[in-house]
Amino acid sequence: MDLNYTEKKLYQAVLSLTGEGTIRFRLIGAAKDLLELKADDFPDDGLRGRFSELGRKLTKVKPEREEGSIQASVFAMSEDEASALAEEIVSIYADLAHRDPLNLYHSAPTKEPEFH
Repeated sequence: MDLNYTEKKLYQAVLSLTGEGTIRFRLIGAAKDLLELKADDFPDDGLRGRFSELGRKLTKVKPEREEGSIQASVFAMSEDEASALAEEIVSIYADLAHRDPLNLYHSAPTKEPEFH
């Protein structure tokens, strides 16, 4: 498990949510970054479960045309449902960041901390 990679993908998803466009289009962009992750990329059962549930909701509708399951699922949602999933992405990112605020458990630290 590489928490740097996990956090980076979640951060990219959060940035997608802050871009231009409707909540549905922003959520589709965020989902594409987010769903490159796997449940095993998360450090504990709580985050793994939340991620899995989010992934299930983002891909539950079978596509009928050339669209993918993400697009089909998001366009089948109400604005409120899409907003709730966007909030959950931000919440998962925040919870992951709070579990390791000093980056002590991230792999391959770029520099040793300096203490003066």
